[in-house]
Formats: sequence, structure tokens, C-alpha cells
Amino acid sequence: MGLEWIVISLAVGALLGGTALAGLSQKAKATTWQDEIEARWREAAERLGGRLDVAASGALAPRRLHLVATLEDVEVSARATVPATAPGPGLGSYTEARARYLLGAGPTFEAHPRGRHPHEDGEQSLPERPAHLESVDPDALGVALSPQARALLDGMPHGVDLEGDGARVRLRWDGTERRVDVLERAMRLVATLARHGADHLRDLARLDGARWEPRDARGPRVRVRRGQAEVSLRVRRVDGAAATFAIVETRHEVPRFQVEIAADGTLDGELPEGVLDPSFAHHLGRVGPAVLRGEGDAVALGWRAPPTELQAEAAVTLLAPISKGSGAQGAFR
Repeated sequence: MGLEWIVISLAVGALLGGTALAGLSQKAKATTWQDEIEARWREAAERLGGRLDVAASGALAPRRLHLVATLEDVEVSARATVPATAPGPGLGSYTEARARYLLGAGPTFEAHPRGRHPHEDGEQSLPERPAHLESVDPDALGVALSPQARALLDGMPHGVDLEGDGARVRLRWDGTERRVDVLERAMRLVATLARHGADHLRDLARLDGARWEPRDARGPRVRVRRGQAEVSLRVRRVDGAAATFAIVETRHEVPRFQVEIAADGTLDGELPEGVLDPSFAHHLGRVGPAVLRGEGDAVALGWRAPPTELQAEAAVTLLAPISKGSGAQGAFR
């Protein structure tokens, strides 16, 4: 019995030792793999001037990466989960980058890698888009894609899911991204998409007395001062779409109303008496097509399409006299 116990003890010891060595080897492989991916994400963070946050619950647990960078005033984040060992193809890992629209609202669109999603009625490939994408509404995606965004998207080495929901942009693709250049390109693409309309709004700061304020508490705006009067040009989300508004806070309470302004300045709807000074009414023919709304403490003039400088100038001229700080004898004096 003594000899048998010795043999059994040796066998058990060898088994336990082998298991321990195997566990150490597996842990080392996991750490090496995860460290390699983390190092590449850190390099991307440095190149983008951002930061990388890392979370892990154990030595053999997945490692979660969260990269955040501000690119052209847009805060972009990228996320991925690094499994303990390198995953095989099609095992469910993915990388995602997203950002909110800088102006608070933007286009709604959706596109996916060709062949991944079943075709629906009317679904078609994107004209002059990367060959690996398809969408049910190519025109909507065409609105969102600036030439710069197209170039960045064309340079992605694999298919991506691309989506804008009116409030934010999301880019997602299969696998835990290992290439620094691809991660950087993806984040710049999202930032470019999220800046939709920002350059046009900023260009309106060329108006006399105007100033671009990208970090106003209620979102980026162009603030236009005419004497003591102040008019804000900013983007709002209306019925799921982005619209540009010229807004003036009034000295007195304004009844709620909405009238359509045609291109020739004619009104469709009833404009409450005293809202606009009659001597400025001729400017209505320079702002349309647009909508004029009373909002209680403000009057807003909005465009469904981005306004020209001439339209914006006419709107400021029309609204400035009713500013609460204008001192003019405008609306509801």
C-alpha cells in the first residue's frame, strides 16, 4: 500500500503540475494578445490626441477598450472588447466608433456591407459609393457623405455598418481592430460625418456683427449683434431632420403661431398683429421659402434647407428690431 500511495501521489502531482503549467501558459498567451491590442489602441490615442480607458475583470477575462478623442470640435469614442485569445473569424467580436452630431441634429441614413442584410423592396447599391456597401436609401447617404467623408470611407479595408439616426453617427465593423491606421481613419470618418452642416453654419459668421461660437451651452451657434439687438443662428432637429433657425428673444411674451413664408414673401397662415414692424415686411421676400414661428419668449425663422448668406442676412434684419435688447419699437412694443 505504501508503494501504491507513492505512485498515486506522484501521478497526481504530475497532473496538477501540468495543469498549473498549462494555466500559466494560457494566461501568458492571453496577456500577450491583449497587451498587443491595447498597445496599438494606445498608439492610436496618442496620434489622435485622445485617451484610452481599459477595463478588465480578471487575467483570463475579456479586456474592454474605450478610446475618446476630440477631432474638429467633435468628441468621438471607439470601443472594442479584446477576448482572452485571438478569436477566429465570425466569432462575434466587433469594433464601434460613434459621435453625436456637432450641431445637435443631422441626417438620418443607413448602409451595410453588401450581402449581409436581406434585400428589401427598393434596396439598391450606392451609386459612386464603396462597392462593399448597400442601402435602402442611397440619396439619404449621399446627403451625409461629404467628399472628405467619401474618401475616408473608401479607404476602409473592410465592410462597415454605417448609421445616422438624426442625433448621432455610428460606425461598426466585425473584429477587434488591430491596425492603428484603420482605427484612426474610422474615428476621423465619424468626426467628419458628425460635423455635417457645421462648416456651412460657421460660414454665416461672415455676416456683419456675427461671431462663431462652437461651444455655446445650447450647442454651436452664430451670434449676430446689431447694436443692442442679438440674433442667434443655430440648427435644431425638427420632425427627425436638421433645420437651421434664426432666433431672437423678445421683450414681451409672444403668442404661439406658425406661418409659412413662400419664396416671393407671401404668407400662408395668420401672423399675429404686432409681431413684425410693417416697415421691415419687405424683407420677407428675401428669406423664403421659410417658416416663421412664435415660441412664447422668442420668434424663430427657420429653413428646411441650409440658408444662403442673403437669406440669413434678411432674417437678421427682420428679427433684430424685436430683440429684447434692441430698444426699437418693433413687435409687441
